[in-house]
Amino acid sequence: MLLDTSSPVLLRPLLMTIRDERYMLATDLYLWGVPLSNQDVASLAILLELKGRTSYPFVKLEAIACGIDLWSVERLGKAVRYSQLTSITLDHNEFRDEGLEGLIRGLEGNMKMVSLSLCYCNLGPPSGTVLGKLLAESAISELYLTGNYLQCSGAVDLITSIAEKVQELTTEKPTEEATSLAHQILEAQDQSGIHTMMSGPPTPAISPAITPAISPDRGSEKGKRKKKGKFVHNHLNSVLDNIHTVTGRICRTIRNTLPQKIKGTLK
Repeated sequence: MLLDTSSPVLLRPLLMTIRDERYMLATDLYLWGVPLSNQDVASLAILLELKGRTSYPFVKLEAIACGIDLWSVERLGKAVRYSQLTSITLDHNEFRDEGLEGLIRGLEGNMKMVSLSLCYCNLGPPSGTVLGKLLAESAISELYLTGNYLQCSGAVDLITSIAEKVQELTTEKPTEEATSLAHQILEAQDQSGIHTMMSGPPTPAISPAITPAISPDRGSEKGKRKKKGKFVHNHLNSVLDNIHTVTGRICRTIRNTLPQKIKGTLK
């Protein structure tokens, strides 16, 4: 049995069915080769936005070769700001640099989006600066740019924006938490008998002029040393836990700033 491929595929009936039935099980939406009019994109944007009474759990959108124009990509960018999307693929939609600017306005400061694919969208060198700024100020870690025309100047602008952001993060003033952690380390050094150039040597104790006639209890003194050693051990473990916490936050900040994959065709 041959399928009739002459009838066009329409998106609006699908979107209306999802809304009418309150269908909440779908998380990925794939649109491959489906022509999308401005009205179709507007209906899709309303579905993705979390402003309505029902929040649909779509986290991944692929609209490949759908003929998305300048107005549609800008409207889609506005919807992304209020959606749950974490991955967008808009390959083979030639909305050029002007369309990218409209999409980026909706992605600025987005901490949910982690993957963005813009292959064969006819992007030129001006898009390098825009994309670099986006990567530096969002959570996007995967960017695919195969088949575009960034050329050397666009690629340099993209990487420069990321490098400047990393340099800014490395030159930030220490936070109160880091200062508090430094004080804890110094306190632990004083209690454990370990001293550094920062903490300085311990002040020598002044020997008493008269030695007590009764010698101290050796068992009691040994017990005190054990308690003190246990206290220092627990305190050092607490300091190490704080160090791991702060180090983990720094690593997550750098990981969210630098993209893991930047694939582009430089022509």
